[in-house]
Amino acid sequence: MEAPKQPAIEFITAEALAELTADQNQLTATHLILDVRTAEEYATGHIPSAINIDYRDISAQIKARSETLQAFKTKKVVVYCERGVRAGRAEAALTAAGFQVIRLKGDIRAWKAAGLPIQR
Repeated sequence: MEAPKQPAIEFITAEALAELTADQNQLTATHLILDVRTAEEYATGHIPSAINIDYRDISAQIKARSETLQAFKTKKVVVYCERGVRAGRAEAALTAAGFQVIRLKGDIRAWKAAGLPIQR
């Protein structure tokens, strides 16, 4: 018996995400940027417009805030962390809950390396 195929991971580059963040109206209509690092890491600097839910709390937050998060099921959720491990775990939980997930290629490190703006 063959294992079920995992859906292909969709990625967005830092530059493409920066273009999306330039138009806040377009961004909020189509995307949610989700930083899944700790609150302390988020406070040291994050992508503008990103909200923070620690990857360890994703499953609980999906359940606890299900009514609030339902609005985001029609949007693409761009997930990032520092290097990708935590984003991968968050992606799995979000995908299982029915969200359309996109990963930031290279995570916050790629964003910073490209010299893109950081919000504190």
